[in-house]
Amino acid sequence: MKKIIYEESWAKISGDTATIGITEETAKKVKEFVFIKLPKKGDKIKKGSKYVSLESIKWSGHLSSPVSGEVTSVNESLEDNPSKLNKNPDTWIIKVKIKR
Repeated sequence: MKKIIYEESWAKISGDTATIGITEETAKKVKEFVFIKLPKKGDKIKKGSKYVSLESIKWSGHLSSPVSGEVTSVNESLEDNPSKLNKNPDTWIIKVKIKR
């Protein structure tokens, strides 16, 4: 498994699948996320494009995708508890079938 960092996101690549999350540095800097807008399964994303929106009490922003492809899984548990990302930055946000 290969891990890459792209801006505020990380991606763990295994075969043609990328599991994507937020970097520990960003999660600690923001302190506590209170809202997340996730993509939908089947959405197409491009490297560098915004794939998720996040908000905290004093910050809001987007994360850019480290890969291009199709979203195959979404961690829907984050909708009810986005602060999981702060508590454990290894928590995945989406999985993507990489387009080569």
